[in-house]
Amino acid sequence: LPTLDQCTLFLIRLFAFLLGLCPDWAEWDPNKPVQNAREAMQQADDWLGVPQVIAPEEIVDPDVDEHSVMTYLSQFPKAKLKPNAPLKPKQLFPDKVKAYGPGQDINKSPYSVNVAKAMGDPSKVHARGPGLDATGNVANKPTYFDIYTAGAGHGDISVVIVDPQGKKDTVELILENKGDSVFRCTYRPVLEGPHNIHVLFAGQEIPKSPFNVNIAEAINPNACRATGRGLQPKGVRVKEVADFKVFTKGAGSGAEEQVKVRDLGNGVYECEYYPQRPGKYIVNITWGGQPIARSPFEVEVGEEAGFQKVRAWGPGLKTGMVGKSADFVVEAIGTEVGTLGFSIEGPSQAKIECDDKGDGSCDVRYWPTEPGDYAVHVICDDEDIKDSPFMAHILPAVKAYGPGLQPTGVIVNKPTEFTIDACMAGNGHLKIYAQDAEGCAFHIKITERGDGTFVCAYTPVKPIKHTIIITWGEVNVPNSPFRVYGPGVEKTGLKANEPTYFTVDCSEAGQDISIGIKCAPGVVGPAEADIDFDIIKNDNDTFTVKYTPPGPGRYTIMVLFADQVDPSHDAGKVRAEGPGLNKTGVEVGNPTHFTIYTKGAGKAKPEVHFTASGPGEAVRDFEIIDNHDYSYTVKYTALQQGNMAISVTHGGDPIPKSPFHLTGGTVGKPAPFTIDTKGAGAGGLGLTVEGPCEAKIECQDNGDGTCSVSYIPTEAGEYAINILFAEKHIPGSPFKAAIRPAFDPSKVTASGPGLEKAKAGEPATFTVDCTRAGDAELTIEIVSETGVKAEVHIQKTSEGTFSVTYIPSFHGTHTITIKYGGNAIPYFPKVLQVEPSVDTSGVHVYGPGVEPRGNIISFVIRMKSTSLSK
Repeated sequence: LPTLDQCTLFLIRLFAFLLGLCPDWAEWDPNKPVQNAREAMQQADDWLGVPQVIAPEEIVDPDVDEHSVMTYLSQFPKAKLKPNAPLKPKQLFPDKVKAYGPGQDINKSPYSVNVAKAMGDPSKVHARGPGLDATGNVANKPTYFDIYTAGAGHGDISVVIVDPQGKKDTVELILENKGDSVFRCTYRPVLEGPHNIHVLFAGQEIPKSPFNVNIAEAINPNACRATGRGLQPKGVRVKEVADFKVFTKGAGSGAEEQVKVRDLGNGVYECEYYPQRPGKYIVNITWGGQPIARSPFEVEVGEEAGFQKVRAWGPGLKTGMVGKSADFVVEAIGTEVGTLGFSIEGPSQAKIECDDKGDGSCDVRYWPTEPGDYAVHVICDDEDIKDSPFMAHILPAVKAYGPGLQPTGVIVNKPTEFTIDACMAGNGHLKIYAQDAEGCAFHIKITERGDGTFVCAYTPVKPIKHTIIITWGEVNVPNSPFRVYGPGVEKTGLKANEPTYFTVDCSEAGQDISIGIKCAPGVVGPAEADIDFDIIKNDNDTFTVKYTPPGPGRYTIMVLFADQVDPSHDAGKVRAEGPGLNKTGVEVGNPTHFTIYTKGAGKAKPEVHFTASGPGEAVRDFEIIDNHDYSYTVKYTALQQGNMAISVTHGGDPIPKSPFHLTGGTVGKPAPFTIDTKGAGAGGLGLTVEGPCEAKIECQDNGDGTCSVSYIPTEAGEYAINILFAEKHIPGSPFKAAIRPAFDPSKVTASGPGLEKAKAGEPATFTVDCTRAGDAELTIEIVSETGVKAEVHIQKTSEGTFSVTYIPSFHGTHTITIKYGGNAIPYFPKVLQVEPSVDTSGVHVYGPGVEPRGNIISFVIRMKSTSLSK
């Protein structure tokens, strides 16, 4: 009879199979029962509404509680398939097909057939990389390209390289699966000349295959020689021609490009050159015979720009001002846009904001914070578009300051002034727009001092709001427009029985305000009295409060703001900390924990929710333990790599710093994350990545209120990901991401006395440093010449550093093998001579008892040291 768990899995698979949720269950690995049960039970939970009242690990256990299983199975008969369930047809591959008519088989039925799996579509495969560039590759130097097969279906990848002589076996190549439907082909050409690279998928050429690649002669500067009078140590005189010749035959390609230099005056020179072929160029700039700062410059010149999918234009690609957005437009040339990306290189980090208009164009803005020249890269499908990078000269900000621009303090019919400082802003035209709350313009007198500064004066004649807009070169200066509000709350300047007002700005705090106005005793009577007022709500989340002082004297104006707080609990007093909330991440599969402290926060229970970047369960073994001392211990084990958010609430309200974001990544690999703006309203999205290096950002609008973002760090360290919406940081921003080094066992080092000498039976120690080698498993084996393994203990002392202790059992030759990720580290295996536990060189034995012949009488043992082991 079948066992209970066999019946259970059969029933689950049967339901899933009949409903098309798991049509391939028959191909599942029978040696992975827990994984199989989890997949089937998750499908039943998601699409049949059958909750997992029993764990997958329990249901495959022969000793499972039968009542629990029957309770779970009893839900299936009434289960109904949910709408939009991902039903998948089962592909059949029969070897016989039966044909029959009314009541009988047709002659020769069943027929033998051969039904193979559908071959993939090579038209959906594409390849790119430096190894496919028409020029720029040289002989005897490895190069590579990547093949992308996502969405192409089933098929094998093959690459054939034909050299200039028509041979297919002279170029050694390595084809490796990088994961995510990406394959990398690395090859090393040995001959110069044209090569044809055939890339095939499912036995057919992919688009643009074969690729024509011209391999240049290997560059060998040692083959160059120079001679002539101009190179002799002595003999050259002033006003004589000093010439020499350079012989470069056999040294490969290394020709110089002509550079035009034009003196623009005032110590500025304009230089330009016109590269004729792609590849790496070295630009040497000297002044007075000495190289300038950062010279020589390395410039990678690419192929001539081909068909362009997008174009970019606008003032932000040429100029801008510190503290203001530099704007430009990117628009599609045809129907296909491709994947867009932007990066800004310059004196400061610059926040980038992209607003997709939905018509094949987008508005792009970036905010430089320091003056200077910025390189604006506009990237389409991983390549700079034509004329990218664009060089934008960012001018220093114009400063405007003074009492005439302050929100309060200006008095009706009393002159006031402010200053505009444009001495560092370059050429531009100053323009000021001034208007009061009733829409009437008012005059501002501008006096130029001649040193790039201006003094501006005006006299308000109405006790209402005045708005002043200041532009330089048609660009708003920082903080413009300036709003100068009414005098209703000034300490002096108000008159009895004259209406006045003041403004309360709640645009960044909500609208829960209360107002109170009282006059001092003696104003309207012997006691303090309330004054009537009117509150007018404006469209910009501000309130205008109007009142009329009934007499001279002192008035007290109270403006109160307070969010409604549930008196039974206060989540703001809760804190959470511990290794399980480490911003640099936790290890997948290893249990971790953190503690929630609720003392003084009221009566409520904490709740914790985990959100992973990928589909499926984020954690397992999740548990909240009440320590009965106003603290809770939260235990869990992470199941997925990538970013994870942990939301902690107390009485339904988020605690400070929640949600906690655990981030990380690896050098050279995309670090993806998703931004969900559904329900956030209108606003632009801004992204910057700050860290040890510039990181290119790619942002893809998914069309459903979410954006898929990816950046590629090229150096290890901590990165700050700034995410802004409507020019404000979203909760948790800036996010901290710990980027780990890429896996490279060659960067593992081992050192310590235990690698130089050891004694039998005594502990020996050394240290292994893997901090620059990425994440992998460290294995150490120490074996004697007779095959006996020494006892080895590996202890992690810090992130990426390990202390190793071993005890050899015997003296003699031992071999130490250290592997990281299954690969031997540099200088290992290493041979070590283990010494005996006692030094016998100082022991002498003599006497007739040890003579070759004769009777045993006695002998003497004399030692130089006092230690002797029996």
